[in-house]
Amino acid sequence: MNKQYNDSGGKSREVTPGGIDFEKIPSDLKIIPNWVLWNLEPNKDGRMTKKPYQCNGDPAKNNDPSTWANFETVVASYELGGCSGIGFVFQKSCGIIGIDLDHVVDPETGKVIVPWALKIVQDLKSYTEYSPSGDGLHIFCKGSIPENGKDGVESHLPHIEMYCDRLYFTVTGRVFHA
Repeated sequence: MNKQYNDSGGKSREVTPGGIDFEKIPSDLKIIPNWVLWNLEPNKDGRMTKKPYQCNGDPAKNNDPSTWANFETVVASYELGGCSGIGFVFQKSCGIIGIDLDHVVDPETGKVIVPWALKIVQDLKSYTEYSPSGDGLHIFCKGSIPENGKDGVESHLPHIEMYCDRLYFTVTGRVFHA
């Protein structure tokens, strides 16, 4: 059974509606041992957050590869139940970056509702999937992003962030086709 959470608009949404489609996750990602589980739980302020976990149930650390696992191990742990999903931790040395487009999809129709987001997906021509909430997109690309003293890069566009190191994306395998 999938968990529910309240989004920023106060709507109750299902976490990872439709589950995870493991077969659609690219093999280029699967072979990198940067995988964690995650669970939706309240943070100190009571807001729901996606906290990363190891397969043994201990918290995973975005800056400690010894707390990550290979894809097969994480999938096996996920299938035992007790967590909300799986995630991929970005590490500069793996050459994969993530672009997070929040609140750009109508979760009822699955269609992009802001033109700039669709243009980014079309221009990058890279693996793109729906976020667990269904109202955002995660893009995985080979490459790097400019250094600015932060782990992620915030754009001048609303609701877009880029990651290359010590942060993770939730992964659904629910492919978005532009």
